[in-house]
Amino acid sequence: MFDHKNNPYYSRTDTKTLHVTDAEWKKVLPKEVYNIARLRGTEYAFTGKYYKTDTKGMYYCAACGNSLFRNDAKFSSTCGWPSFMKR
Repeated sequence: MFDHKNNPYYSRTDTKTLHVTDAEWKKVLPKEVYNIARLRGTEYAFTGKYYKTDTKGMYYCAACGNSLFRNDAKFSSTCGWPSFMKR
């Protein structure tokens, strides 16, 4: 996990639609997060920190902080990346 202090758009309570340019996201997000969140990049299969985790709770967007998935919606897809069946 990285520090969100330099990202003015990150909030787990404000769910309004953001209108942020890619140039601005690139300024405030770490390179790896920008690549995955904005350029649709991926981690190598079977390597990500969430691949084998069963941590209870909610998963949040690393860029804006909005909720994405509950841990009980995760299932084993055998593709190497965590997979979720619903929000």
